Amino acid sequence: MERGEPEELWRRLQAEGAHALDAAERLRLASWAESPAPTHEAEATRLQELAAALIAEGETEAALAAQRLAVDGFERLAVPGSIARLDALRSLATVLLRADRLDEAEAAVDRLALLAAELKRGRDGQEALVLYHRAAIADRRGDGATAPVLLRQALALAEGEYGPVGGWPEIIRRALAGSLDFLGMDTELLALLRRGAALASGTPEAERVWLVQLAKHLGRQGPSAELEQVQQRLVDLGEVALPEEQAEDLIGLGRLLTESGRAAEAVEQLSRALSLIDPADMEPGVLASARFWLAEAMSRTEDGDPEVIHDLYRAAIDGFVAIAGPGDDAVLHARHALGNFLWSMGLLEEAAAELGGALTEAEAAQSLLAAELGDTLTRLRRRRLSVREKGRIFAWALALARDAHGEDKLSVALAALRAAAEHAESEADRRLLWAEAAILLVAVGHEDQALAIAEGALAEAGASQERARVHAEIAAERLRTGDDAFVAAAIARACDQAEAVGGSAMDDLVTALARSCGAESPALRALPDSALPRLRQAMIAEKVARGDLAGAMVLFEAWKGPLLAGDIRRDLARLAADEGHAEAAVRLARGLGDGPFALDGVEILLRMGAEPDALAAIGALESGLAFIEGVARAARHFGLKGDRGAFVRRAGEAFTHLADRPLEPEQVAGPLARIAEGALELMGKDQALVWAAGQLPDSMLSAFAGAMGRALEEKRGIGGDATAVAVGVALEQCRALTALGRWDDAIAALSPLDRPASLVGACVQVAEAACAAGHAEAAARALKAAFARLGGADARCGRGLGEAVAGLLPAEWRGAFADAALNRAAAMDDLRAATTHVVAAAHAAVGAV
Repeated sequence: MERGEPEELWRRLQAEGAHALDAAERLRLASWAESPAPTHEAEATRLQELAAALIAEGETEAALAAQRLAVDGFERLAVPGSIARLDALRSLATVLLRADRLDEAEAAVDRLALLAAELKRGRDGQEALVLYHRAAIADRRGDGATAPVLLRQALALAEGEYGPVGGWPEIIRRALAGSLDFLGMDTELLALLRRGAALASGTPEAERVWLVQLAKHLGRQGPSAELEQVQQRLVDLGEVALPEEQAEDLIGLGRLLTESGRAAEAVEQLSRALSLIDPADMEPGVLASARFWLAEAMSRTEDGDPEVIHDLYRAAIDGFVAIAGPGDDAVLHARHALGNFLWSMGLLEEAAAELGGALTEAEAAQSLLAAELGDTLTRLRRRRLSVREKGRIFAWALALARDAHGEDKLSVALAALRAAAEHAESEADRRLLWAEAAILLVAVGHEDQALAIAEGALAEAGASQERARVHAEIAAERLRTGDDAFVAAAIARACDQAEAVGGSAMDDLVTALARSCGAESPALRALPDSALPRLRQAMIAEKVARGDLAGAMVLFEAWKGPLLAGDIRRDLARLAADEGHAEAAVRLARGLGDGPFALDGVEILLRMGAEPDALAAIGALESGLAFIEGVARAARHFGLKGDRGAFVRRAGEAFTHLADRPLEPEQVAGPLARIAEGALELMGKDQALVWAAGQLPDSMLSAFAGAMGRALEEKRGIGGDATAVAVGVALEQCRALTALGRWDDAIAALSPLDRPASLVGACVQVAEAACAAGHAEAAARALKAAFARLGGADARCGRGLGEAVAGLLPAEWRGAFADAALNRAAAMDDLRAATTHVVAAAHAAVGAV
């Protein structure tokens, strides 16, 4: 008989087993149509071995034929309850699953379940295998949710029957891990992987299998102490791993150390990985990955050699390209990293070339990394522009704008704002610039373009505040020009934006509307109930800020004296006092009550000569420091007035309360300073000190003497507090001089103001008064003084100055102002300060449109 004849192959199978045949012989034997049925269990066992070998070789149909014969043999020959019979059925179910014959596999499993139920011993183990196969069938049918339920039950039974380690429990546990992974049930999966690794801790090969999976899934959550421990354990198990696996473990640990900021430690691990890699025998991707992460780690150390780092990046990129082509994500990620490294080294042109090339490949491959590369390249180009222009972004932007728009100053300013917004490095700066460009468009009637910016460049979540400002300005502009229904729609939309943002957004809306309406409009009913009182207060505050006492009082009376915020009521009372309207000033000051502005009310009442009201207000204060301060202010008032008797009574009252209370030195200093000022004016220095010695305990006399000395220095215009005092009275002096028409003196009085916004606002008020009196040149000088201090102000302040220029000066002067503001902006390396000047120029030019 020929060696290759089926009969001879059958004989050899039975005598020597499936391993004695080669692959072709096994396949030929399994395909023998006249294959004899097994006559005893040993022959069935050999057929089962043949089926297993064929399955391993991928010959599923041939394996199925052999396994059917084996099952038939065990069914006929094995005793009832035989484990061999059950194993044969289980193996048949497995082969049927491989062949995708799910209905037949299910029938085999049902048969297995019936036989397992008849067992007296080992039933749980067999039922576990039944559940395991039912889970596999459910999974293959697409019922992924059922699979883990069955596998959990199977694992519990298998562990109870066989113990938790090895064998079927291990197989089922791995199947459950795969099912949980597929369903994204990460919490349970991680717990299962941890338990699997712990159970396998005595068997390095099995432990490594579980740790590899655990590291993979922990890595999805980012760096952690547990992940580092797992990676380190994998490295420690290197003796049971192939060199390539050892290198991969070291790369994983090095990557983790790099990403967690421990680059020096990472360099050591990654260098070890690189030393294990034989390019001739290992996957090229492992070598490329080792080079990439070593470059990443070295780039984050202080002593990394730039040339070595560059060469490692380039070699990694070349390796990734050789594996998957230039558009693969690994290549793009590595080129992105190299571009960032070149940027960090100050090699901006080389970085731009690398990132630009990567972006081209990413777009061609339609990679998701294209957006990230594009963002980095945009930021790099902004940085390159800033370096080239030495921070003077508006010098570049205005040059472009002037080339495009010539002498059209409004268009030049608007184009420069847009260009600067596109190229500013800071996200906050870009939002500011886009918002100011949109607000300028609103001012010149291009609401559609402003909305395009609001819903485009300002659409991201971080720009919600600026977007709300734009909608507020649209609503305010419509309030100036539109019909009530049209205005109400804009206000409602602006309210929606402001309420969504929260914070100060509603205040911005209220402020914008307050600037636009001189009286309450029906359209304002679109505001929420909570916003209308705020708007009324803001409208009054706007009138006060402009020095319009009559307009403010009209609104105040129209709303029957709304519950104004204390600071607005105080400012309105001060304005009434400045303009000599004693009745209004006293009435408003009385309303300051005993709140945080009560002492301001006392000051105004004393200034207006309403001494009984002032003393009543002091008496209403809670006993404590505020009360003592009020009495001290009354004493100063009477001292300055020359009323010695009233001064002595009030000062004595203050001294008594100071002596009775355990106060800190800084708390005592204020009241003593007020009394010292009155005493100095009334008695002179020497007599005041003699008088105080008879009134104060020794512990307070030295403090009074110090306060007297400071008051004397301030009176002479010297000493450390002179500037503070000047700032405190500068605005009052300015208003008084403005009322007298002494414009230049009024401007000069503002010099102590250290806040640019305050000075600019005060200068604008002087200019408005001068212009109303027909002194245009004086108005121009006031605005010029404001312009000189504009550098420290914000863009809103620049807008206010620009609007004042547009509203008060002739066209040729407006043009000169705009030129000066734009030229100054071009010379500035402070982008925000430059923005303020461009905004001022733009709004000054609006009047010429």
